[in-house]
Amino acid sequence: MGELIMSAPVAGLTSKNRITAEDVVMLRREVFGDGMVSRGEAEALFALDQTTRDKCQEWPAFFVEAVTDYIVHQ
Repeated sequence: MGELIMSAPVAGLTSKNRITAEDVVMLRREVFGDGMVSRGEAEALFALDQTTRDKCQEWPAFFVEAVTDYIVHQ
């Protein structure tokens, strides 16, 4: 998935300032849908992590997994 696809989901999550377990499932599909995490997706996840106040318990594991995947496979 590319940066343009990530922008709409991330924008929606940023505006509500909350990440739920359902949001993590949606992001997982978007980020890992094509088998790799792009630089734009990793940057979007970092921005989301920094700007979202209320994060569900599933978020940290997903965030670390996605960023690690990007760093290892870039």
